[in-house]
Formats: sequence, structure tokens, C-alpha cells
Amino acid sequence: MGILLLMPSIPTQKKMSIKSQLKILKQGSVWLSLSTVVFVFATMFSCYSFIAEYLEGVTHMNGTWVSAMLMAFGIFGFFGNFLFSAWLQKNAIRTRIIYPLLYIGIYVLVYLLGGSFSAMVLLTLLWGLLHSAGLVISQSWLMRDASEAPEFANSLYISFSNLGITLGASLAGWVIASLGTHNLVWSSVIFAALALLSIVAKLSLYGKGQASSAPVLAH
Repeated sequence: MGILLLMPSIPTQKKMSIKSQLKILKQGSVWLSLSTVVFVFATMFSCYSFIAEYLEGVTHMNGTWVSAMLMAFGIFGFFGNFLFSAWLQKNAIRTRIIYPLLYIGIYVLVYLLGGSFSAMVLLTLLWGLLHSAGLVISQSWLMRDASEAPEFANSLYISFSNLGITLGASLAGWVIASLGTHNLVWSSVIFAALALLSIVAKLSLYGKGQASSAPVLAH
């Protein structure tokens, strides 16, 4: 209803052929952006898919506390979205590099302090602050690379983000089954490290100028 009532109708300037849209797949920078999307979403959802189990099994929160923490997680994620959007506007390169490093730091602390009730309350809030920002971090870069075919790029973004969610949740499930719930965080640490490598590889191969002026798409 919001889209129907509030979004203005924008007429199409020209119809793009499928062939012209597929040309963006020839760009190496697009594929590195897509790999970043996959790894960022895998980082986000590897642990998050089982956050309730972690809070119950490791932190020993009851159902009421778990529900409250999930609500707080979402609220802090809402504000994190705007925080990281502002940081992207100021320094897109630094923000993209720092993002996976912050995630690694949070996950290591969650592993070390997972049994502490009070510590996990604070860490869950910080975790939520980081979580939804991954959407802005990954999408803005891809849309910059594929600005000549934005609709196709957006469909690629949805497809590859879902791939990341699938990979992240699958590895997390394997870690829980094989190594126990307490070791869940290492699945996300692995993907955060891969996201960082993907980001650094793109900056190294295609320069910083392309990344520094990427548009910020708020969610």
C-alpha cells in the first residue's frame, strides 16, 4: 500500500534489450561486487539464523528474554542502517573495509562472552546495529558497477543475497551439528574474512575511485 500510494510513477525513458543488460556480466568488478554480496549475506545470516538457539543454549536465556532480545536486535538494526548509510556518504572505502572487521570483532566477543548474560545483552544490541547495514554496504557498490542496467543488477542482488543466506545458514547448521552451538560464530567469522578479501581484491584490481562515490541505498 505504501508503494502504491507514495511512490511516484516514473515513465521509462528507453527500453533496454536483454542483450544490452547482460553486458554488465562481462565486467570483473561486477562479479567481485556479487561475491561481496554473497559473503556479506552469509556473514549476516550464518549466525543470525540460529541466534535464538545460541541465546538459549549458550547464554541460557529463557523464551521471554530471547523474544525481547530479538525485538531489540531489530530496533538497533533499524538505526544501524542509517548510521552506516551516513558513514558510506563520508568515506565509502573505509566503511566497506571496516564493516567485516567489526563483524569479526563482535563474533569473537560473542564466542568469548557467550556465557555471560549481561555481556550478551550488550553484544546482541551491537550485533543488531551491524546486521541490517550489510544490505546497504553490499547493494550500493553493485548498483554503482551496473548503473547502466539497474533493474537487472537489482535482480542479481536479490539472487546472490539469497545464495549467501543459503550458504551461511548451511555452514552454520553443519557447525552446530558437528562442533556444538558455542562454535556457531566461527561460521560467520569465515564468511566475514572472505567478504573482506573480496572487498580488498576489488579495490586492488579496480581502484578506489570507483568505490568512493558509490550511491547509498537506504532500506
